[in-house]
Amino acid sequence: MHAAWRRQLKYWHPDRGNHPDALEHAKLINLAHEVLTNSTKRAAYDRQRAAAGWRPSASAPSYGRPVQWKTVSREGPPARRRDSTGTVFVARLEEMMSRGRLMIEKRKDLASASKWESQTQALPAR
Repeated sequence: MHAAWRRQLKYWHPDRGNHPDALEHAKLINLAHEVLTNSTKRAAYDRQRAAAGWRPSASAPSYGRPVQWKTVSREGPPARRRDSTGTVFVARLEEMMSRGRLMIEKRKDLASASKWESQTQALPAR
C-alpha cells in the first residue's frame, strides 16, 4: 500500500504536472494514506461507513492467500512441452512434408498447364 501511495503522490504532485486539480488530489491521497495506515482512524472510518449503510460486497477479493505469479521468460515465446516419444516434433515434421508435397504438385500442375497452353497455341488453326 505504501508503494501505491508513493506512486499516486508522485503522479499527482502539484510541482510535477500542470493539472489544475493536482493539489486537491495530492491532499486526498495523503488523507487516505493517513486514515488507512492509522488503525484507530481506520476503525472510525469503517464505523462511519457502516452507519451510512455501506456493506462490503460479497464479491470482494480475498487477500488471505498470496498470489502465485508466473515467471515469464524474456527470451521469446514459451518453449513447447515435449513428451518422451517426440510426437510433437513428428507431427510438425509430417505437416511440413505434406505442405511441401502440395507445393510441388501445384507447381507441376501449373507447369503442365502452361506447357499444354503453349502447345495448343502453336497448333495451326484450321
